[in-house]
Amino acid sequence: MQTILAGNPLTPFERDRLAGLLAALPPSRRWSVSHMHAPLLCAVGVLSAPDAAYEHAAHRRFADPEEFRRRALALLAELDRAVPGYPRQAVEPERRRFQLPFLKSARPARRV
Repeated sequence: MQTILAGNPLTPFERDRLAGLLAALPPSRRWSVSHMHAPLLCAVGVLSAPDAAYEHAAHRRFADPEEFRRRALALLAELDRAVPGYPRQAVEPERRRFQLPFLKSARPARRV
């Protein structure tokens, strides 16, 4: 069993996998993902922050460990689908834990 580091709700395996998937992206896509998810990637420790104030703001933005983990796992799953040649790992059971209960019942009622 892997331990979760203090201040980072991702396991070392998940963090390394996120860094590996990001590195496996083509350069233009990597820039796009890094730009869009920069605060999350800085809080995880995959990207270095441009300055101390940005790093502090990124950590403050993801102060809630549950939201931090949910967002990081969503990005991990997105990158896992986006990188076709990278060896896949099962992240499905971990993501299912964070499904919202009302999503299953959000289907419109059938009319008879």
